[in-house]
Amino acid sequence: YKINKYLIKIIENNFNCNFVFDNKYFTTGKKNYRGQPNNTTKFIQYILKKKNKNHFIIAHSNLMTELSYYIEKEYFNIEYKDKHIFDNLDILQIVIQDKKIKYCMIRRFSDNYMLPSDFIDNDKKISKDTYSVFLMRHCSACHNITKNVFTKINYGYGLYSSCFIILNKEMKNKSQYLRKIIEDYGGVRNFSFGSSIIFRSILTILKVFSVIQ
Repeated sequence: YKINKYLIKIIENNFNCNFVFDNKYFTTGKKNYRGQPNNTTKFIQYILKKKNKNHFIIAHSNLMTELSYYIEKEYFNIEYKDKHIFDNLDILQIVIQDKKIKYCMIRRFSDNYMLPSDFIDNDKKISKDTYSVFLMRHCSACHNITKNVFTKINYGYGLYSSCFIILNKEMKNKSQYLRKIIEDYGGVRNFSFGSSIIFRSILTILKVFSVIQ
C-alpha cells in the first residue's frame, strides 16, 4: 500500500497535524510513502518495545483478526474454531505488562466500547507499568459494501476509497465512550496516535482525535 506525499501535506496543512513515517517500516519514494505487508510477529515485537505509552492505531480487520487469533493461541493456549470478526470501528485492546502480553479483549462499537464482562475485574487491577494498544478497524467505505469483485479490483481493494460521511455522525454518537477510554488510561498525553498508510485509515484517526478532545 502507498500514499502520495502531496496528499499527506494537504492533510497536515488542513488538519494542523504532523505525520511521522518511521523508515524501519515505510519506504520513502519520490512521490509516495509505501507501507509493508501485514506481519503479526513483527507488530507484536514492535508494541512490546514501547514503555508505558498507550497507542491508539487505526488498522484493518485482517490484521486484527490474525493478531487476536495469534495472541490467544500462542500466549494463552486458546484456539477457537472460528476466528473473531471485527466490524468497522470495533476495537481490539492488547494489554501489556513487563514487556509481556497480559491479555487482549474486543470492545464493540455496537456495545459503546464497554469492557467485556469477563475482563472488568482484570482491568481494575491494571498497574502503572501496564499499557495498552488499541487497534480500531477503519471507517465504513465504499469498497466495504460492493459485492462485485471486479469493482473492488478497479478501486484497488479500497486503496483509494474514502469514509462515508456517516462517520461524522457515528463518531459524534460514540465520542463520550471514546473519551472515557482515553481518560481511563491516562489521558491524551499518555497516548500515541497512528494509523495504517491507507487513506481511509488516516481519515478515521483524524476523526477519532477530534472527538476525544
